[in-house]
Amino acid sequence: IVAHIQSLFQSYHQTASIPDRARFYSPQCMQTCRPQSSYSARDSETIVRYLHEADTNNMNFNPGSGSEPTSTLESKGGEEPGFTFRGITDEEFDFGGDEITKWVGLTELEMKEKALMEEWVGTRVDLRFPVVDSGNGEEGMMVVKVRYWWRREGEKWVQILHDILDMG
Repeated sequence: IVAHIQSLFQSYHQTASIPDRARFYSPQCMQTCRPQSSYSARDSETIVRYLHEADTNNMNFNPGSGSEPTSTLESKGGEEPGFTFRGITDEEFDFGGDEITKWVGLTELEMKEKALMEEWVGTRVDLRFPVVDSGNGEEGMMVVKVRYWWRREGEKWVQILHDILDMG
């Protein structure tokens, strides 16, 4: 299943159009953001709005660059745009606690129960994007660490939760 989801994620990552990216989301797709709770979302429409806002501010997190995953193992950093992808470990089956999950209207226990009942599959992705500092014009690399959670809806796998772990 994880290999199939990796293939779906590759397609998602290569999709430049924000409306086209939304087809990879369940309508109920949620987003938690541990570093900045204001980026949490209770539905896919809000996530799409955030992507449009980021795109307007030249912070395109899915540039459709066609970059290949650099590894299916732990992220080793790297200076090239792209991503690493792997399934999560048992120790990573958490959602950051009630202070994080409250932003999507659930306790962590409720989210864990939902994930188990709906048979979510968790993946860990480290995304690397080129950025330019608006203050001094210096170019650098932004790394966003995310647990993407997927569930089966009908005949296809879709994203049900973006758990953003770190942005920096």
